[in-house]
Amino acid sequence: MGTHDVDSASDEDYDFLSVTAEYDGFYAAYGAWGKDFDGNYIELGYGTDVSGFDLGIALTVNSKELDNETSMGDETLVFSLSKSF
Repeated sequence: MGTHDVDSASDEDYDFLSVTAEYDGFYAAYGAWGKDFDGNYIELGYGTDVSGFDLGIALTVNSKELDNETSMGDETLVFSLSKSF
């Protein structure tokens, strides 16, 4: 729960709920906004270690309420490469 401060209007209250499940490098996450904010998303991904490097891929699909530019929502595909030391 929180409040988004808006300079030119009244503040907006929101709730956010997220649930994630993981199995053997694969994961699925669902998130939902409530109150003055509205919308949800789902994220599916996979991560693994290759020769000391962390590789990952994730697809996020959000509802149209979270995307102001289209009427159907939006998809984002992210590839990641990282090294911890």
